[in-house]
Amino acid sequence: MSSISMDRISAFEERYIPEPNSGCWIWLGMQQSGKEYGLFYWKRKTVKAHRASWTLYRGVIPAGMHVCHKCDLPMCVNPDHLFLGSHSDNMADMMKKGRGNAPRGSHNGNSKLNEELVRQIRSLNFNGLCGAVIARQMGVNKSTVGKVLKGKAWRHVR
Repeated sequence: MSSISMDRISAFEERYIPEPNSGCWIWLGMQQSGKEYGLFYWKRKTVKAHRASWTLYRGVIPAGMHVCHKCDLPMCVNPDHLFLGSHSDNMADMMKKGRGNAPRGSHNGNSKLNEELVRQIRSLNFNGLCGAVIARQMGVNKSTVGKVLKGKAWRHVR
């Protein structure tokens, strides 16, 4: 920590507040547009605040490593709530904590199809109708029908 100026540490510490119940340090500084991560200007560039926290309080982040959150709060910059991990470690942590399960099928609010329509698409194709005709009948793009027929979408529907 000797190579890091006290001014930089002070500037960092002015931008968070400790949350007494969880122990999280909630970032109040600049935020990444459309995301939940804090940003900190350091060494002539903008870095994610939790990565800056790791560097300020723990040291250099090895190349290719992620700074992950134990507390799952992206705005937390408490170094005690952070750990280093690979991309695979970060994804495994996300899945273990149930954050990686996006809604599938008709549970996804953006879906234009539902499970019954998917079965109809497959049945119509099995009976000789081409994807373009099925798409027109269903009112969806032919690429959507193509993904269903190739198993790239709606794989979970039998």
